[in-house]
Amino acid sequence: MAIPVRRNPHGRPGAQLFGADIFCGAGHGAMLMAQQLNATILAIDGSAEAIDTANQKLSAPNVIFVAKLFPFELPEATFDFIASLESMEHVKDFETFFWTLSKALKKGGRLFICNYSAATQLA
Repeated sequence: MAIPVRRNPHGRPGAQLFGADIFCGAGHGAMLMAQQLNATILAIDGSAEAIDTANQKLSAPNVIFVAKLFPFELPEATFDFIASLESMEHVKDFETFFWTLSKALKKGGRLFICNYSAATQLA
């Protein structure tokens, strides 16, 4: 079942989503979300090298790339959605991680987690 993401919250003309891509790597997912959802994205990764690459190769006025190691704080009730894709192997404290992300979501905000599992790998 697909979870709908609002392209225009509250039906206001010109309203824009604000999202976060946590552990964004080189930033391709953040750029895709920004383009497809007409969203402003805060893209965070623990690798300064990956963020440098993103800043050099990708450019958009609605994507901000930041190098930051977890644990970090995010502003409370700020984001319409947060995505963390294929990066849970880098998290040591899941409870703190999920608490940090959930507090940062606006009421009704969406949290998207995608994680690779070797057990489900197809032969």
